[in-house]
Amino acid sequence: MKTTMMTLLPIAAACALSIGAITGCEEVPEYVEDSSDETQFRGTGGDDDGGFDFNTNMLLGLDVPWVDPTGEILNNIELLGVAVDDGGWQEIELESLRVDHGNITGDANNIHYSADEFEGSRWLFDVDGSTVEVELSEVSWANAQGLTPQMDPERALYKFTYDDPDDGTPQQVPTCAVDPEDGGVWMVMHNDFVIDNVTAEVVDRSNTIVFACLSSAMGKPARFNLAPGNPTEPGFDDLSDYQAAVRMYRADYCGNGGSFTVPGKPITFRDYLGLNDFTNAPGFRTEAQWTPDGATCVNKIRRTNQTLTDPLECPDGTTIPLCGDESDAKQLWDNDAPTLWTKTPILVGP
Repeated sequence: MKTTMMTLLPIAAACALSIGAITGCEEVPEYVEDSSDETQFRGTGGDDDGGFDFNTNMLLGLDVPWVDPTGEILNNIELLGVAVDDGGWQEIELESLRVDHGNITGDANNIHYSADEFEGSRWLFDVDGSTVEVELSEVSWANAQGLTPQMDPERALYKFTYDDPDDGTPQQVPTCAVDPEDGGVWMVMHNDFVIDNVTAEVVDRSNTIVFACLSSAMGKPARFNLAPGNPTEPGFDDLSDYQAAVRMYRADYCGNGGSFTVPGKPITFRDYLGLNDFTNAPGFRTEAQWTPDGATCVNKIRRTNQTLTDPLECPDGTTIPLCGDESDAKQLWDNDAPTLWTKTPILVGP
């Protein structure tokens, strides 16, 4: 059997992955088939593999995907304090800080604060030995930002900003990278899990506040109700389902954290709960089907737009079978009950 291996190249586009809706971002690349019979696989996981970043929430150049409010240092980041402005600064008891169905909550002087009551709050971090003050400058909701109907309308959105000394301007800069789908710099918040930045495994962890930018693979699932903690609509409350969504967004076929995509590759998808349905989108054909462990079948490589003629061989020597034609893929979906099914555009010539 001929071995088919893919190359992951450095990110060249600054355009976010367009998911669910069949609309691309500006300057979406042409879909040109890579006819190479055999190429080298690069990257086995993490944010340095040239793929779609797990997270884009940054302070002083350091990724800040989560913090422990009880004082434990995670990723060289420690949360030192949070204060809300309630006619005077009130210091939140850090051990009371939680995220409840997407809403940040906490207590100060026997008063409970939640969601937009944190707008204007100041967050003090130790970032690898440097003290950084960050402002939660704006709190909004998905419906107010026009992100519905795909996103729970009552899902809280957060915009954090800070004075970055490396930015060279006196203006506050957002901690999240811009999401070119809508130009926003919003994040959603979760609690009590972390993601292994090598394997992409989602792991329960108590006392954890999660910052998930919508411009990242951690945040995108919430954009289409594929993340835990929706306040009013059904979603992927099981962390294993959320893990499948993160792998789908990063095109992590092998389930090892390696990414076979770059920003700017539009897809459409169906999920097993019926929250999203590509409804036989014209011009799209099956890419892959997904579980928390990666792809159960693969027809095309999102990064290169190459249509496979043989099963995909992963770095550990395991192979992932082809999905077959659309009727075969439908049968696999009905019989094998995967979590997600993705389609990508039909290839066109240069």
